[in-house]
Amino acid sequence: MHEKPRREHRWLKRMIGRWAVDFSCPDASGENPQIASGVETVRTIGDLWIVGESEMLEKEAGQSLLTIGFDPRRELYIGTFVASMMTHMWIYEGSVDADGRVLTLATEGPHCAEERLARYEDIFEFVDDDRRTLTSRVLERDGTWKQVMTATYRRI
Repeated sequence: MHEKPRREHRWLKRMIGRWAVDFSCPDASGENPQIASGVETVRTIGDLWIVGESEMLEKEAGQSLLTIGFDPRRELYIGTFVASMMTHMWIYEGSVDADGRVLTLATEGPHCAEERLARYEDIFEFVDDDRRTLTSRVLERDGTWKQVMTATYRRI
């Protein structure tokens, strides 16, 4: 089997490169965010997948690995995320908005503050070719989405 890349696979190539990353995670009160910085390198596996490897540069350094591709049979972007500071493997599926700027990936995993599984969204948005953001949010019991992390990326 040798699949040919489609426009959705070409869209992912926008993420290829080396990026400086600034992370912000609000505490329970929302008042005192934890701030960290790092570097992410995104490369391809053939023409169908991207792999992003991140390393935090703070005193509690951590690494993460992101994979994203597109499944033409399901018409969905798919992927995974693992990080050195957690035991859960996040499994993604999602889509790009009509403007082609925002990739929203849905997943499920342990709630960040409660003992239960929860729905999450990781929202990747291109500001321009050299800047993008990531917003992670969790669906709360009352049906509202709560932001749990933001990251800003600058191509270096």
